[in-house]
Amino acid sequence: MHHAYFQEVVSHYWLPQWDPQLNEMMLAEVPRGRECVFSMQVKTFVSFGKVEPVMGKPLFGVLMEMARDVEQIIADLETEARALSPFQ
Repeated sequence: MHHAYFQEVVSHYWLPQWDPQLNEMMLAEVPRGRECVFSMQVKTFVSFGKVEPVMGKPLFGVLMEMARDVEQIIADLETEARALSPFQ
């Protein structure tokens, strides 16, 4: 969350963390029966869970790095296959 403002907040959580067991993120608690007035700006961030060695790293960045690695491996295999090919 980039910015948040809550009226009549009992408590708030900064920076909020995702609770995978409850499948929710607690931002703030307001008194029961009260109207909640809030304004916030949210930035999303998707990361890997408990997968070593990428735990907590940004999903998009890791996948892009993996894609580059795979492209390089394929290019290296093609180069090696051409070098070993009897049909040159």
